[in-house]
Amino acid sequence: MPKLKHIVRPGECLISLAARYGQSVESIWNHPDNRTLRDGGREPELLKEGDEVTLETAAPRGNQIDAQQRHTFGAEVPAAWLRLRLVEPVYEHEEHHDEPERRQEGSDVHYEAPRPPDQRSEPLAHVAYRFELGGFQVEGETDGDGVISERIPASAGSQGTLIVRPGQAKSSRLRVLLGYLDPVGEPSGVAQRLRNLGYGPARGDDGLRDGLAAFQRAHELEESGAFDTATKQKLTDMTR
Repeated sequence: MPKLKHIVRPGECLISLAARYGQSVESIWNHPDNRTLRDGGREPELLKEGDEVTLETAAPRGNQIDAQQRHTFGAEVPAAWLRLRLVEPVYEHEEHHDEPERRQEGSDVHYEAPRPPDQRSEPLAHVAYRFELGGFQVEGETDGDGVISERIPASAGSQGTLIVRPGQAKSSRLRVLLGYLDPVGEPSGVAQRLRNLGYGPARGDDGLRDGLAAFQRAHELEESGAFDTATKQKLTDMTR
């Protein structure tokens, strides 16, 4: 059977590719030529721009029908799950100063940069929302842990809008990019997850270490700034 090589673009995953090419996610994922994806830490929902995916191509299957008759056909519409957790930052101590702190030791005077307030997050529980993606729209309410879980058409698109508290004075709009999250084993994937959780690192290795250190401090992990096993597990669990 002829093969097709597809180069992954931003916003694509195996769910959207399966919907486009009329194949199942399992058949694409388990194709022998896609072993490098499976062994490289990729997942059907998590591919990286530039990944190569192999698909089988086949002629559309025909159906014989009688003329001048009414016929009904059923088709399964591929779908994916949208899962988001909405949180808001809460600071451990509200009083902090932007000016350096003056400390004197004998005749020596030292100035220390102010420590930013420690940040933690609280879920936005039982909050109304509306999610719009292409022509698809769904409304609901977050659960007690601030989680949104909705089944959406796989072919509806990859750039949506989440409206939190629609129609209220404190309403806010968030841009949601589906399929743009890189695998957690990639530095870009680590940085994306930290930004999503409010620990947005600056560009570069130093910024990533600072973001990891802030995340580790907030979750009582060893504050090394390194992407160690415990940090990877915690970050994966919080963004799964």
